[in-house]
Amino acid sequence: EQILKNVKSRNTAQIRIFCFGIGHDVNSMFLDRLAEDNFGARDYVTPEENIEIKVSSFNDKISHPVLTNVMLEIPGIDTYDRYPMQLPDLFKGSQLVLYGRYRSTGPAAVRLSGKVGDQQRGFQYDAKFPASESAHDFIPRQWAMAKIGYLLTQIRLHGEKDELKQEVVRLAKEHGVITPYTSYLVLEDIAVRPAQPGFGGLRRELEDSGGRLRAGADALHESKSSGEAVEAGRALDKMKGDAAPGAAQYGGKDEEVMVLDNVRHMIRNIGSKTFYSDNNVWYDSSYKKGDTTTQVKYMSDRYFELLGEKPELGKYFALGKHVVVVLDGTAYEVTE
Repeated sequence: EQILKNVKSRNTAQIRIFCFGIGHDVNSMFLDRLAEDNFGARDYVTPEENIEIKVSSFNDKISHPVLTNVMLEIPGIDTYDRYPMQLPDLFKGSQLVLYGRYRSTGPAAVRLSGKVGDQQRGFQYDAKFPASESAHDFIPRQWAMAKIGYLLTQIRLHGEKDELKQEVVRLAKEHGVITPYTSYLVLEDIAVRPAQPGFGGLRRELEDSGGRLRAGADALHESKSSGEAVEAGRALDKMKGDAAPGAAQYGGKDEEVMVLDNVRHMIRNIGSKTFYSDNNVWYDSSYKKGDTTTQVKYMSDRYFELLGEKPELGKYFALGKHVVVVLDGTAYEVTE
């Protein structure tokens, strides 16, 4: 802590500090903090990785800055919950994905600015911010993953606070995101489970995912040097936006097993919604148990009339004969 304070107080010119860790015997928590506090980046090479390729790639990246002191503004649009909060410098071959939410709607000019060398540069792009739009319905979950990744990073680097933990739990449950606090993959269940869509041949991938998750859970509460801490940092980087937009977490499968409140559930992500199975019923995560529902008998005349009136229900009703989904403030319950 004292070294970090000394560096930060003396780095008045905001010089970028880049950290590179070799092997597992490194203090990754310290290096992560050092890079984060001083506008830089960090990378690690594990014993099984090729050090020459990693070092060369890292050096090539930081030697070719494209845009520094990056700022993005959207005048006229009220945005909030934007991640990453502090935009990093852009280097050759890299990209920046920014997730956020907005309240006001309409056309707007998106302004990107920064420095190219010593010269200030600006770029402007026309964009539309619609009141509703479903063509990119994977974005809400990607935003939730980015925010959860940010919160978990704050917990990892600065210590656990109850309000941060509770926000992680809330977002994870609402969007079906696996985190060390809320859930884990139940591998032993999958081994004996009858074949189901989304589980054929996935055991190895799920074991790898479960291993990364358990490592991340351990590393959240450890300050010692360890390979798990390095892997935890990488996993959080992926959650915060390094993965390609639209890609699901931990292997990209659309069906997983989670434990929530000590109860095992199957989960499915359909568009921007997350569904949990409970006693053979698929529940929309936005539905609160005990709320009034509008019941519709499976394959009845009313069932098809409702699909005609609200076609968007089709992809949710396709889950099966027992489904509860919330749409436009109304909870619809499909029953046999």
